[in-house]
Amino acid sequence: MITEFRGRGDEIYASPLSFSEFMGEYEGSAYYGYREYILYGGLPPVVLLRTSEEKIVLLKHLFEETYIKDVMNRNNLEDTDTLGDILNFLSSSIGSLTIPTKLSNTF
Repeated sequence: MITEFRGRGDEIYASPLSFSEFMGEYEGSAYYGYREYILYGGLPPVVLLRTSEEKIVLLKHLFEETYIKDVMNRNNLEDTDTLGDILNFLSSSIGSLTIPTKLSNTF
């Protein structure tokens, strides 16, 4: 994360929690803790939320604000729908090789 205060930039490095760190905060069995860790990840703010709906809203917000806006701004893009379609295509074929020609032909 990069924060600015009076024109000065400061970087804060944040890493997801390990599974053992996650379990230190999780209230439940290791079985359900593992399922949640795999599904939602180990970002500290997500671990502290109680309901699935809250976790999904936060993760979607982080994705849109951090990744989508950053990619859009850095590359001077305006069409968020096409970028969303590309991301959906890539994430639906996560176990496959990504072939640029196939990606280009699809879009």
